[in-house]
Amino acid sequence: MTASAPWSGPESNDHALDVKYFSGTATCRHTFTAEAALLGGDKRLVLDLGDVRDLAEVRLNGRDVGTLWTHPFRVDVTEPISTGANVLEIAVTYSWWNRLAGDAAGGDRTRPGAAIFEATAEVRPAGLYRPVRLVAVAG
Repeated sequence: MTASAPWSGPESNDHALDVKYFSGTATCRHTFTAEAALLGGDKRLVLDLGDVRDLAEVRLNGRDVGTLWTHPFRVDVTEPISTGANVLEIAVTYSWWNRLAGDAAGGDRTRPGAAIFEATAEVRPAGLYRPVRLVAVAG
């Protein structure tokens, strides 16, 4: 799965301001097909998210498979994966930093961030930063 560009920070591809300054949770959904040859045997299947800012909750075929908040951003998905179509959901959550920086950049002094951040405050990286890969490893 090729991740969409992170919503802020390096490699963000200059998203619109409402995306650049977003803080909260965004969910990516992707359907993929797993061939029978990939399943079974003594290997384990690991989902590698690459790099995440800040936290990712991973579901596969409706089953919660883990919450990842530190390197390596990997989780074993051997049990919930099935032959044929699989639905992967990755909910990435980021802190308030970028929203507060956006409030300050907008100059609206009634917004909370405008009072505690400089108008030139940099946004921090947020989102998925590498392609998501399914990796077979020796069990």
